[in-house]
Parts: sequence; C-alpha cells; structure tokens
Amino acid sequence: APVVGGNVSLYNETPQGPIYPTPVVGMVGELPDPAKAAGEDWQEGDQVALVGPFDPSLAGSELEKQRGQLGKGLPAREIGPVREAIELVREAVRSGRVRTVTDVSDGGIATALAEMAISSGLGCEAGLDLVISRRDCGPEDALFGEGPGGFILAGDKQDLERLGGQGVDLEMIGQVTGNEIVVTAGDHRVEILIEEAEAAFESLAGRIESDQAGLTR
Repeated sequence: APVVGGNVSLYNETPQGPIYPTPVVGMVGELPDPAKAAGEDWQEGDQVALVGPFDPSLAGSELEKQRGQLGKGLPAREIGPVREAIELVREAVRSGRVRTVTDVSDGGIATALAEMAISSGLGCEAGLDLVISRRDCGPEDALFGEGPGGFILAGDKQDLERLGGQGVDLEMIGQVTGNEIVVTAGDHRVEILIEEAEAAFESLAGRIESDQAGLTR
C-alpha cells in the first residue's frame, strides 16, 4: 500500500507535546455504477443496523487520545471475517438493496451516527445494549470504541435483516427520526441536537487557525 504523505517523523514535537504519526495511504477503487454509490443520507423512518465483526475497543481510540491516555499496542484481529463483511456490504450496495452506509472509524459508533445525522439533517434514536452483550464490551467501548470491520447501514428492516442471514454479525440498533442524535449504552447516554453537533463539527477549521496563531506568537 503506498504511503503518499503524512507526518511519520520520529522527531516532530510542539511546545504542547508530540505530534502523533499520521501516515496517509493512497488507495484507488472501481465503482461500476455511480448511480448505486451508497451515501450517508438516511431517510425518516429508516432502520439502523450495525454490521460486521466489529469488536469495539478504546485502545488507540480518539477518546483515549483526547484524554491523553494512549497506551501501547492494539487488540489482535482476524482479517478473514473483516474481509467477508466488506465484500457482503459492497455487494449489497451494488445490488441496490442498501443505499446508506458508513464505516465505523474515528470516534466509534456514536460518532458514525452523528456524521450520518449531520449529513442528512435527520436525527436518530439508537440503543447499544445488544452490542454490549454480544460483543462483550462496556458502555464506553460500545459508544466510542474503535476497530476494523464495523459498518452502519440504514434502510428497510427486512433488507437489513436479510444480510444477517448470510454469515455476518448484525444488530438492529435504532431508527431514523427527529432532530436529535440520541444514543444509549447501558447507563450511558449521548443526546445532542443535530444543529449543535454540526456547529461543533464545523468549528474545527476555526480552532486549528486559533491554535496555529497561538504557536506563532
């Protein structure tokens, strides 16, 4: 895989501390039919599912980074089931059975749901207790844990449940509704208006400029 850029030096630091390594990997894929490209714009009444062999962990996660608690090492992963889930989701999109997909990446499930809500302008109500019990993790891991192989899909309930009968893990976790992002996991609850989440998301550029101005003083 070509590493085309990013910060990979061992000696990059600022007065605030070290800069985490951020290699940028360049990849190119083929999209046979652009009309069947899945986006993040779900629709009112859509059911929401977590698909894939996703085992959420806070190790190396964005939450650990924000807390300044990054440890060493990451959990071992079996790549075979991850590949099978990716291929299943890809074929579901290409067949037209699924039109709304995003992967679970930085920030975990809660962040993935927030991104989809911001993109579409529609909120959701989701519960992750089934994720906690089946994936054997805690509430914080379920909300903000990271790892490969997890996808959030939205659409018709029967179409989504049909994927679960094809050898891939699937949990129905909620539905699209309202103007709030509400996610519960055990005794933990995340609740925020879409407009507030969007304002926080779009504030990044301003905060970066402010930080850069502070470094040049």
